[in-house]
Amino acid sequence: MDSMKNMEFTDDHSGSRETREIPGAPRELPFRVPRHYFDDFPARMQAALERETATEPAKKLRLADYLKPVIGLAAAFAAVFLIVYWPTRLITKDQPLATHNTHTDEEKIINLVEHVDDHTFLNLLEGNAKNESPDDELLETYLAANYSDLEIFMEINEKQQKQPK
Repeated sequence: MDSMKNMEFTDDHSGSRETREIPGAPRELPFRVPRHYFDDFPARMQAALERETATEPAKKLRLADYLKPVIGLAAAFAAVFLIVYWPTRLITKDQPLATHNTHTDEEKIINLVEHVDDHTFLNLLEGNAKNESPDDELLETYLAANYSDLEIFMEINEKQQKQPK
């Protein structure tokens, strides 16, 4: 077998194998199996398999085992809250929190004027607040500017359906 250690096998795809010696190759293999390794190998393998397959008694779960993940999540949320909340609080500590009920006088006026049409608003500014009825052309302009054709049609339809026949 020692003579086979320094041989190189080549295959020429015809089914025949050719061997030749490798020049400068050492005469013996560098790897060895320890003495008597395979003498007690089946017993060692059986013991390893028994250790692997041996079932440990089921560990009894306590309440703390269930609460650990919950406490971890709560701590993570608290950490994120503190990382975000405290710096923003320090930056905006002088600024009061905006509430929906605090409107300035300008905002109140704008809210009142938003629902007034242009013609009435200009008349109020010029001081020509007369209680005259607008002409047809003015009504048509107002309707065209503020309502779509579909809205006007639906409104007329609803009024006609409500009228007694």
